[in-house]
Amino acid sequence: MKNAKTVYYLICAVSIIVALFTSLDTFDLRGEEPRRAVVAMEMFFSNEYIVPHLHGLPYYNKPPLFNWILVAFHNLFGSWEEWVIRLPGVLSLFLTAVFGYYTLRSYLGHTVALWSGFIFLTFGEMLFYGSVLSGEIDPFLTLITYLQVFVIFHYLQSKNWFLLFALSYALATIGFMTKGLPSVLIQGITLFVFLFYAKQLRKLFSWQHFVGILIFLCTISSYYYLYAQAGGDVITSTLNLINESSQKSFVENGWLAIVTHIAIFPFLVIGLLLPWSLLPLLLIYFNKKLLPFKFPPVVLYFALFILGNIAVYWVSPNSRNTYLYIFFPFFAIIIAYVLIHHFHHLIKKFQFLLMTMILLRLVYNVFVMPYQQKQIGYERHLDDALAILEGNDLTYLNKANDYTLSLDLSNSLSFERAVVVPWHMKYVIPYFYMNKTGKILPYETIPIKGKYYITPKSYLDKISNYNVRYTFMNYKNEVEYLLIQMKAD
Repeated sequence: MKNAKTVYYLICAVSIIVALFTSLDTFDLRGEEPRRAVVAMEMFFSNEYIVPHLHGLPYYNKPPLFNWILVAFHNLFGSWEEWVIRLPGVLSLFLTAVFGYYTLRSYLGHTVALWSGFIFLTFGEMLFYGSVLSGEIDPFLTLITYLQVFVIFHYLQSKNWFLLFALSYALATIGFMTKGLPSVLIQGITLFVFLFYAKQLRKLFSWQHFVGILIFLCTISSYYYLYAQAGGDVITSTLNLINESSQKSFVENGWLAIVTHIAIFPFLVIGLLLPWSLLPLLLIYFNKKLLPFKFPPVVLYFALFILGNIAVYWVSPNSRNTYLYIFFPFFAIIIAYVLIHHFHHLIKKFQFLLMTMILLRLVYNVFVMPYQQKQIGYERHLDDALAILEGNDLTYLNKANDYTLSLDLSNSLSFERAVVVPWHMKYVIPYFYMNKTGKILPYETIPIKGKYYITPKSYLDKISNYNVRYTFMNYKNEVEYLLIQMKAD
């Protein structure tokens, strides 16, 4: 019986690895993936690794760590192909499950630790979106956040305050250099909630805590010193990170949007965690005599982490589903504990569901992904356009996206910066252009005679004296972008 279980789990593990790692280049980059790739490629082509750029202009939305990782993977494999861009993210998800297993065994036992990893990787959202479009930042941030929270819990149990603060702030630093302020907020809320529950709030004023803060501040300050030395505007970068966070929070939304989001948010989370989110709810509903559950400390603390931190996203209508990935490992641990400890007699049904989810992903890889790729095909457009260019350079032509960043700290202390950035485009186009030519796709707002430009259809009424050389069609057969050449006379 034991050997049969071992074989089953080995088959599941191998099948998940096959499902996750054999479809990384089936279709084009999409969502935020190509933008992450383009910023990394501009770093590599320009040899400028401190100040990120997009279309040759400073890119302020995210710190550079994830782009450094993409460059490192390019250097390792010698390619910018889709599978190289997606590999760090899918590796991060897999390592989250692996580290979860090894860190939880001593607290919850082999079976719960193993199932928490399987459940995490087979949440519907993670299996059919997060691990598919893994070239985004959030899978990597999920790994860092899990380690960050576990370190706080683990060393809180042993009361090793130095390692608790030093390691958690080091991981918070990595998180900040990946996505900015969210990791700082997670660090602050989690420390407060955990220490409050453990009746150790006084440790927030300990020398060990100040050492942790110093690790964070010294590392971030060192980066921004180099950023300023490289010609970057530290104030603009900082203001933009604050602006990025506030745009996705309740601060920038009306009350109706906030109230509506608060009402639907629990159902959204349940939907993202399907099918596993329904099992405990249904099983508990039909077995109310099992309530209330008694949770071991690790499960209880992870539940406190979710409750303490998810409130930020609960009241933020602009937050994307991917922002919630950082909570998925902890939901998986709680669900695994409930299912294994209180409904172990149904383990064969859980095994059947797990294998069904993995098989569905394999079917998706083989039959659905190739169909989705056929509907887009931007690479074919770039091949046709490059044949027309015959080695000439291409430039992105569009209106400027200009806005003002400001922060008022007091009546006498405020900061303000005017920012001009390129208007958003489908970044899969510059991704393919840069991958095929090794050239950066620069940006201009005023066309120059004789030059080649790629421009959105909506911009043509603002210019004249050009020849249309090629049209980029979307999957609806609508014109999106045009390759034009300005007339020489």
